[in-house]
Amino acid sequence: MELKGQVVVYSILGCPHCMKAKNTLQERGIPYTDISLDKFPQCRDELITKTGKKTVPQIFFNATHIGGNDDLQTLVSVVRGV
Repeated sequence: MELKGQVVVYSILGCPHCMKAKNTLQERGIPYTDISLDKFPQCRDELITKTGKKTVPQIFFNATHIGGNDDLQTLVSVVRGV
């Protein structure tokens, strides 16, 4: 089965919530693009405008904002039927 779409994770170095979200995606074999706000601080203002949030991680599937790590964990548990 071919997966379509793109997952983007906005994160910062050393953030435990960011690491958990990325680990969850890796464990499920879901490829993602990590945009480090440490390396690309210019993305922070656009991210706040798009999400209304100042926290990380912020996760997108294509243009749809999923939310943060808690939102991802909830989504994963619903998809798995847990």
